[in-house]
Amino acid sequence: MREDLFPRDLCVELRTLRDDTAQHSFAHTLAEVEAASGRRLKDLFLSFDTDPVASGSIAQVHRATLRPEFCPSGAPTSVAVKVRHPGVEHVLQQDLDLAAAALNGLRMVPGLSQLAPPVALDEFSRVLRRQADLRLEAANLDAFTHNFRDRGYLHVTFPQPIRGLVSKAVLIETWEEGSTIQDFVDVSSRFNQGLASRGYDIFLSMLLLDNHMHGDTHSGNIFVRLRDSRSGLLLDWRPVQARGTGEARS
Repeated sequence: MREDLFPRDLCVELRTLRDDTAQHSFAHTLAEVEAASGRRLKDLFLSFDTDPVASGSIAQVHRATLRPEFCPSGAPTSVAVKVRHPGVEHVLQQDLDLAAAALNGLRMVPGLSQLAPPVALDEFSRVLRRQADLRLEAANLDAFTHNFRDRGYLHVTFPQPIRGLVSKAVLIETWEEGSTIQDFVDVSSRFNQGLASRGYDIFLSMLLLDNHMHGDTHSGNIFVRLRDSRSGLLLDWRPVQARGTGEARS
């Protein structure tokens, strides 16, 4: 997605890997959700969109409304239901085996013996396998919420996993409204400078204060709300140091 490094046409095509890959069947989604929750779908949700809103390389996401008895607020809640594609772990292992074979082949070429040492591939493999476990994603969301609990001036929130409804293959979390930040990257907007400043401060907070980084900050994972959901006021995108008064979340 780095149009400063690659041609725009290539970046646009590669974006499909983020949210427009092949979808799995609703039957698989149904089976995984019911297995993870121990309940029938109709007993868990007031509504459930059978067509996914997005499908990535690991999982696809459906929008649903959770019944109030399963919501911390005690009221019906819009949620994102993330369900892992069937056979993901097997496909990942195949890809990693191919990468290892390619690396070994490259190291046999004169002058390339030091290229991409095996330790780099081992680390990459470890991270990739962990990404396929949605329980880890839920734990990270909890960690980010905890780390930013006293940083209201940054105006950032994270989806909240629903307790008891998370498994290795299923993650149910609160639905976050907003426009993808890609919408702002693609056009000139009076909000862009403020968005960049806020994103910079959030990044440095993760790096310098928490030593706990979000490692997948592509545009499909960053949404922007320009208005306060309570007052309806337009966000004042001043630098964080100026402590803008807007209540919108980025």
